[in-house]
Amino acid sequence: MSLHVITGAGGTGSPTALLLAEAGENVRLISRRGSGPQHPLIERVAADASDADRLTALTRGQQA
Repeated sequence: MSLHVITGAGGTGSPTALLLAEAGENVRLISRRGSGPQHPLIERVAADASDADRLTALTRGQQA
């Protein structure tokens, strides 16, 4: 099973993460405050998407 990485928990990121999780997919949702929908398959991570090193570490090994 793959891991989907989504940056931003706003009007697009949160619903997308929830749809993927409800379909049985693992999701890492990255937002400044670590917010987003609560679901067992959603890993919420607090990080700033403008921090290239942190974002690289959180997405390493994943495919777009």
